Amino acid sequence: MSAQEPAPAPAALSEQEMQALDDFLMSDATGSEVMMLDQLDGFLTALACGPALPRQQDWMARVWGPDAADEPAFVSEGERARITGLLTRHLNAIVFNLEQELESFDPIFDLHEYEGDAHEYLDGENWAHGFMTGIALQRDRWQTFFDARHSPEVLRPIYLLG
Repeated sequence: MSAQEPAPAPAALSEQEMQALDDFLMSDATGSEVMMLDQLDGFLTALACGPALPRQQDWMARVWGPDAADEPAFVSEGERARITGLLTRHLNAIVFNLEQELESFDPIFDLHEYEGDAHEYLDGENWAHGFMTGIALQRDRWQTFFDARHSPEVLRPIYLLG
């Protein structure tokens, strides 16, 4: 690859892989504090657009819950490697989209339907909560952003939603 060729896009998770990750997050292997898929997506997006990526063990521990005891009960090292790989690939795909293909960035929002209403409504609350959790993980590194004049205006919609 020459110096001018862009790096290849990381392989985004397929629908089947995304479903497998969602199934694992919702399984009995995880605790009640685990992030759901939409919250995880917001969390990883905050990490991707933040001032620096934290160490993998630091951000991944937060996916499972606020305490070290929240780590899932993986049935094997193979399952641990598969889920860790899915999480890492999803983060890498978000980083790539934000840096190289912003127009293809598509956050994962939950959909809600209400009885008697045929319309589906996007719900970004969990995504925004995940985003704010990602900021909180490295709040000190975000301080320069918080100190900037227009930062409150930029973050206000996400803060209110999450």
